[in-house]
Amino acid sequence: MYKLMLVDDQRIIMEGIVKLIQQMNLPFDQFVFAENGSQALEMLETENPDAVITDIRMPVMDGLEMARRIRARKDEFREMPILILTGYDEFEYARQAITHKILFYLLKPVSKDELYASCRMMMDMLEEERSQMNDRVSRMNFREHVIRDILHWSDSGPAPEHHPEGMLLVQIRTEGDRKGFYQRIGELREALKERLYAAYIRDTEVYFLLTGTEFTEEVQGMEINLSKPFFDLADLPEAVRQIYQVHLRRESLQGQRILSFSDIQNAKSILPLVDLSDMRQLWNAMEQGKQETEQALTALHQEILKKSKHSRSEAAALYTAVCMEVYKRYFSIPLARECQDEFDLLLHSGAMFIQEEPEKIRQSVTRAVCRISEKLGKKQEENIILKAKKLIHERPEWSLNELADALHISSGYLSTLYHKETGKPLGDTLIQERILKACNLLCTTRYTVEQIARQVGYTSEKHFFVVFKKNMGVSPARYRKEHHLSGV
Repeated sequence: MYKLMLVDDQRIIMEGIVKLIQQMNLPFDQFVFAENGSQALEMLETENPDAVITDIRMPVMDGLEMARRIRARKDEFREMPILILTGYDEFEYARQAITHKILFYLLKPVSKDELYASCRMMMDMLEEERSQMNDRVSRMNFREHVIRDILHWSDSGPAPEHHPEGMLLVQIRTEGDRKGFYQRIGELREALKERLYAAYIRDTEVYFLLTGTEFTEEVQGMEINLSKPFFDLADLPEAVRQIYQVHLRRESLQGQRILSFSDIQNAKSILPLVDLSDMRQLWNAMEQGKQETEQALTALHQEILKKSKHSRSEAAALYTAVCMEVYKRYFSIPLARECQDEFDLLLHSGAMFIQEEPEKIRQSVTRAVCRISEKLGKKQEENIILKAKKLIHERPEWSLNELADALHISSGYLSTLYHKETGKPLGDTLIQERILKACNLLCTTRYTVEQIARQVGYTSEKHFFVVFKKNMGVSPARYRKEHHLSGV
């Protein structure tokens, strides 16, 4: 839900607009009022509105000056949707609003349909902004989830967000005596205390997060795996992945106690990763749907079995590589917050797959990737509709084919998708926006009816006349006359 600020020295007008908005069931549940632009600016930080509807002409400070000052701010309010109310005789003046990134305006007297259309566009902007914000929060929470649940930070204090000298994640493993292992780890921790930010011991393995880019200490009888150096804590999930990759591929590089991710990247004996062509087929399939994704993963599974020669550890290594490619490609988009469990699986795949048979790995990966694919398809459809609404509002004169070309999809698919998502035929929306634009032009310009017809997308004046009268109840000429603008 959202808070709306209404700015006008005539409160009764704004209260009427509030009643209309409430009748339309738009997700504005809070309303605050200001008498002029100056008062509105003072109220921004205390009331924290999500959008503003303002008149132009007001005492003390008019609506355009208020808008200019909002856009000049350095905080989150600078991108806030602003809707301008203007009388017919103020329309040219209101066009200045474009320079202040005001995309919404309404002519007085305000009609319910026009108000709904404008508020709906503002809502789309707010929803998109909230989606982006939620995505950023999701990524932050996920990073903290990794820090808390993967490494379980000790009382050594929080790690820095950024370290100019670099950071290094170290994993030390043993299959021998635990008592001796813990003793040696304690000694090593004491030796590294000047570089140590976090230490976590889990059964027969320990993780150290260190400052610096090198680790040369040897621990007798232990396996030591190193990530590549990194400088920002946001790269910690990638460092965890690298650690597991080193462990999985260690068998191909016998004889080295200390092994880094750089070593396995450069080693000739390393098991080759899945071909890029295989991954491209998977990307294409994920954009098409669940069935296509399952087929692509089945083919990929056969390729993995072939390359791993049915070795459990080698198959796990290849599947880990596939999971991380999916993770890196899609985690940064908004669907991440809707598929958190699936992305958790992809991130921790190395640890989870080590003891699993290839077929069980295939089943787990298929479930996760198919769910992401389903959400991806839905998100793409939502983005298409959002872009379509914006284009229709900005260019109502465009034909259906021109809209479809701008969105890089077929006209048939666009029409079907629009009707499915909005419950309204695309043609009706186009007509509505064209008529609204025509009304503005009739009221504010000296263009002939024929000229206006062409500007709003009609090649035939007669056809425009029929459509206009059907929707407005009067002819274009009569509409202009009734609004007392024939002399404009």
